[in-house]
Amino acid sequence: MDKHFKTLCLAAICLLFCALSQTQAAPTPLSDKTTISLLTCEQGEELYSIFGHSAIRVNDPVNKVDKVYNYGTFNFDTPNFYPKFIRGQLEYTLGVNTYERFMRAYRYDQRSVSEQVFIMDSSQMNKIYSLLEENYLPENRNYRYDFFYDNCATRIRDIIENSFKGDFKFVIPEDEPEMTYRQRLDYFLKDAPWADFGIDLILGYPSDKQAGFYGKMFLPDYLKEGLLQGEISSVPLISTDRSVFKAAPASPKKSLWTPSVVFWIICLIYAIISMLNWAHPITRVLDFILFGLAGIAGIQFLFMWFGTNHIATHQNLNMLWAFPLHIILAIQFFRKELTGFWWYYLWAVIIMNIVILIGWYWWPQQYHVAIIPILIAMIIRAFEHVWEW
Repeated sequence: MDKHFKTLCLAAICLLFCALSQTQAAPTPLSDKTTISLLTCEQGEELYSIFGHSAIRVNDPVNKVDKVYNYGTFNFDTPNFYPKFIRGQLEYTLGVNTYERFMRAYRYDQRSVSEQVFIMDSSQMNKIYSLLEENYLPENRNYRYDFFYDNCATRIRDIIENSFKGDFKFVIPEDEPEMTYRQRLDYFLKDAPWADFGIDLILGYPSDKQAGFYGKMFLPDYLKEGLLQGEISSVPLISTDRSVFKAAPASPKKSLWTPSVVFWIICLIYAIISMLNWAHPITRVLDFILFGLAGIAGIQFLFMWFGTNHIATHQNLNMLWAFPLHIILAIQFFRKELTGFWWYYLWAVIIMNIVILIGWYWWPQQYHVAIIPILIAMIIRAFEHVWEW
């Protein structure tokens, strides 16, 4: 009898501990004064902030809860931080902060913030809150970031969808324009021509697929626009769209030295050198720089394709003109004469670059217009060497 009694007591204690742990894990129910909202932050001047930011705010004045859930944080102390970041293996984290501290950072950076308040009843808000708290558990808060498909904006979209499966839907406008992921990015890069050029170079063919109404919400401004079209059981998701901080207007920074201008000047220099048939060691150095940099770029494109998990940088057709073997060609320019192999190689460069230019509008990947003078300069110099040979 004592043995059975001890067993029952042990089982009861285990059940009690399980119940207590579940009670502690469950968040305190929100009061009926609670509001849950989307915070949409304006783009900043730094490259990491140039596309803006999104977060979710939970404000319960009764229980003195005013927290911001931010899916865009990461830990700089992560072992091998930079190699993981470059290779697309860095885990991002759901961070939680107070609303005041969150806003303090954006006031300091002078980035405007707007708030879109959700229309939800008490049970719906508690459902969202519970899911956010569950995501914040140590075993759930980390995730593998993906620029287009899994980031700080898409996570918020997915949370709302997953919380109200069957009841939530987007009312897609009939005049919704068809745009690719790359074209969506271009709008935010119009005042940063060098960033636009660099990003266009590194992004591959996946960036030129249609984003659609759903896919465009990888960008915070389009997430806001998309959720304004959202409904839960035929009731609009968002009731108000208000500004919570308006930054002072920044003076526009325009520069004449855009990539197109700089590369057309460089192309003109190579054209003049070829017209004068200037046989000089400096010419060899200039050819070494032109084809050497193109080869280095090709190695970078190759690495971002096969050496990383960044889907957006795979299948990069810029490798058709920036080929890794160009580095070895660049070294050959310091020889007295090119061998027969390089004669055929230079003809291949000429033909490939001409094909790219002729088929400019038909390529499945959108090339940046600033590479046109680069292609022409390579054609001119390759033809010059073929003619001399």
